[in-house]
Amino acid sequence: MINILKNALSKSQADFTELTHSESTGSSIRISKGEVERCLNSQGSAGSVRSFHQGGVGFCSFNDNNFEQGVAKSLESSLVVGDVGRRLTDVPVIKDSVSNTVIKDPQLLSLEEKFEFVKKVHSLLEDPSLNSTNVEFKNTRRNMLYVSSNGTEIQQTKTFTGMSVSVVIKDNNTLQQAYFSDGTYGGMENLDGYEEKIDTIKKRVKDLIKAPKVESGSYKVLLNPNLAGVFAHEAFGHMSEADFLAENPDLLKKIALGTKIGAEELSITDDGRDSSLCGWCPYDDEGVPAMRRELIKNGNIACYLQSRLTAYDMKMSPTGNGRALNPFYAPIPRMTNTYIENGSKSFEALLEELWDGIYACDMIGGMTNLETFTFSSAYAYKVEKGKIVGLVRDVVLSGTLFETMNNIIGIGNDLQHHGGLGGCGKAGQNGLPVSTGSPHLLIDKVLIG
Repeated sequence: MINILKNALSKSQADFTELTHSESTGSSIRISKGEVERCLNSQGSAGSVRSFHQGGVGFCSFNDNNFEQGVAKSLESSLVVGDVGRRLTDVPVIKDSVSNTVIKDPQLLSLEEKFEFVKKVHSLLEDPSLNSTNVEFKNTRRNMLYVSSNGTEIQQTKTFTGMSVSVVIKDNNTLQQAYFSDGTYGGMENLDGYEEKIDTIKKRVKDLIKAPKVESGSYKVLLNPNLAGVFAHEAFGHMSEADFLAENPDLLKKIALGTKIGAEELSITDDGRDSSLCGWCPYDDEGVPAMRRELIKNGNIACYLQSRLTAYDMKMSPTGNGRALNPFYAPIPRMTNTYIENGSKSFEALLEELWDGIYACDMIGGMTNLETFTFSSAYAYKVEKGKIVGLVRDVVLSGTLFETMNNIIGIGNDLQHHGGLGGCGKAGQNGLPVSTGSPHLLIDKVLIG
């Protein structure tokens, strides 16, 4: 396939051309309330060509191997667009092949064996008091090729395995849910220990239905690593993506490089190099290697996430964040593994500093509008005099980014990363594998309703 791509590339008359090809195989199984909703194997392939010529850019995607036609079509598109000044920042030539470690390869299991595994997991959810039970399993192996007219040739093989489990309980007009989602690059070893997690969520959902509703107001709030990591991703990570900034000059002024946005202890990093995390991206979809980027360093804006296209526009360096969900989309700036760096305080010290407030954990939903956010925690606890005293439910946190970042008053020393079956959505490209991470995070004056 590399030779097919290179042969098609030789026919290009554009100033610069890049070709991608992706082949994927996998299985997807879902059982809900004992009923099989999905059980299938799938395989497919797709390719794309992006051409830059005389300041215009053309893009063509297809699900066959007619790359020569794609090369011609993409050049035609760039000529129709004309000179709009679009160019890619130059990067070094790379020739490499990478793959992740897989201990228990799901590709070696039949669909029937995977189905029996999911049935076994679902059987542990059987409980007459639960109104809904769901188990979803997914594994994929994706082989991705990238070649460009500057001589770069990259092959990446990624094996992903994951599962999500959720339960719902209803009492009159009150509905509560609990879940866990495990998944990252690797094999069935990613799912070890699910039995204990199932026991945990079954107990939690039964406790939540009996828990009192939180009283609305302004609270000092301690976020657990999962929720704090989602906060970093949603409330700040997207804001640091260069295409958002290019479309919003007023926002760019607010978060100009060097601007103080939080306490000196606050640092947020994006790093796609760790193959054990969901956002592993050794090379992005423009042939740029992964690297560690400090988005916030010691409380100050330090970096934006760039594709080669936005880097050229902003006269900056690419950061290895030009990512596409699949070849049907052109790369845009996207996060990989985004996390808040460790601070200095233990969980016990943060509880003591919280004293009276809310300990909010995980997330079941939320939204951001760049500068504002609303998150619903999956569960939460009331804290009195530095001690956790009991569950509370329906905890919805909201605020503005700049005020909240400056109200971070404590950062833990217990960084954790989280992935799962979900993914990041942006510009119609939903479900891009990413991970979030953080230690515990203490924030003052958070509005809860």
